[in-house]
Amino acid sequence: MQSVLGIATSVLLYLVVARCPGSERMGLIAGLAHALSFNHIAFESAVVAEALATFLIALAVWRAHRLQLGPLRRGEPLLLGLVCAVAALTRPMYVVLGLAVGLYLLRLDMPRRLTAAAVFASAMRRWRCLR
Repeated sequence: MQSVLGIATSVLLYLVVARCPGSERMGLIAGLAHALSFNHIAFESAVVAEALATFLIALAVWRAHRLQLGPLRRGEPLLLGLVCAVAALTRPMYVVLGLAVGLYLLRLDMPRRLTAAAVFASAMRRWRCLR
């Protein structure tokens, strides 16, 4: 399962970086840098929570990046809040990720950004990650 999460994390990193204008090559470098990093190769045999935490962070960044690119779809802020909440439950220090993504949602130039931020915060609060 850790190998699948590692591959999915590399793909998500590629997707986020490759979406920037003119940086498909940088996306490939980012994905390969994660896939071939010594830490992941050395600790692959040990079951650790870092693989899940890294995947959840990459998933949260990818989902937040998708919110910036297109129209706000129903349920996306809720899903993003749940991903950040599970990341904070995996590693408590990642509660900062939820705060950063919440501020990012408020900064976006899109209609209903306050609603999106409120739904995101309620999802984080529901999982008791924000007190």
